[in-house]
Amino acid sequence: MLKQLIIFALVIIGVLTQISIVNTMPFLEHINIVLLFLIYLVLLKNPFVVLFAFVSGYLLDIYSSATFGLNIMAYTIVAFILIFIYLNFFSSSRIIPIIMAFISISLYYFLVNLAILTLSFLKIIPKIEIWSQAIFINILLEILCTTIFIATIYIVGAFLKKRFSNIFIKGSFIKN
Repeated sequence: MLKQLIIFALVIIGVLTQISIVNTMPFLEHINIVLLFLIYLVLLKNPFVVLFAFVSGYLLDIYSSATFGLNIMAYTIVAFILIFIYLNFFSSSRIIPIIMAFISISLYYFLVNLAILTLSFLKIIPKIEIWSQAIFINILLEILCTTIFIATIYIVGAFLKKRFSNIFIKGSFIKN
């Protein structure tokens, strides 16, 4: 129950961060915080990854002007594919966060653009030009910025873990 509550809090924090903070700062606007949380939960082998993806997609759909269900579908499918890739191919690699960021962002935008293309072909939504050069540049910027952000966090985290692990080990033994 506590883990589910923590996951729910992460969903709310991730979505609110994505909507209110990240979109207003020019240097952070190309980082997808919800996908970062999703990758983090996959790396921790958390059993609530799909629930996190579904609920965060739902909350993002509520605040989005796009067709309802696009974010739910995209984040849930990305979660399933990331779990499959992590458990079957990259479970012991050190560069897995970077690879997962690239795969998740590419897959997310592919699924969203495919859904928009399908909906416009079926004339459910008005015809939208989704394959323009500006959209590809934004997708590449998001892949680049998120990958650099994840690599930086990973390097800093590994450094801090190596630097402070001895302190915690030494501090845990009490001399008599």
